[in-house]
Amino acid sequence: MDYLGNIDGAIDHYLMRNQVLELDAAFPQATVRGGNGALKFQHIHLLSKSGVERSIFEVGEECIIEVGYQATDKLNVCNKSRITVSIMSSSTKQVVAWLSSSMFVNKIDTNSSTIRFRIPKLMLTEGVYQLKLYASVDSQAVDEIFDAAQLEVVYHDYFGTGKVPLKGVSFVGHTFLDYDISWENEG
Repeated sequence: MDYLGNIDGAIDHYLMRNQVLELDAAFPQATVRGGNGALKFQHIHLLSKSGVERSIFEVGEECIIEVGYQATDKLNVCNKSRITVSIMSSSTKQVVAWLSSSMFVNKIDTNSSTIRFRIPKLMLTEGVYQLKLYASVDSQAVDEIFDAAQLEVVYHDYFGTGKVPLKGVSFVGHTFLDYDISWENEG
């Protein structure tokens, strides 16, 4: 229990934490959206190194995941906050990679409207992956979108071995991809 107070306050607190937000045209493939709405994701783009938007990448290629967002007055970033992208196997629905702003900073930059997760070498095996977006403040969801985008990784003999790895298995285990982040304002 994380709320101690009167009944009406408890109901308001529960509804604010567990609100289901309306899906919009920016995420046509999304299945579920939740959170309290203090921050709202605006878009997700998968970009090549040269900035071209696409959904298919080769093993070992650079991939930039750009996430646009808008913070409302209700967003309190005085406390610990983060934006996370989970990359999940389409077949097993298990997370194979997890990218989080909290690995670099403990607060969402509300002066910006875009965060970019740059993966210099996309070391996932051939397969289709679903991306889930999640933003939280003090471990409470402010926006969450399941199936926000789809990423397809196609085979490329990155290591020059001539061998094809098993489909759907990460080269680097289940959760470790090298990445960095940057914050930007959209003009």
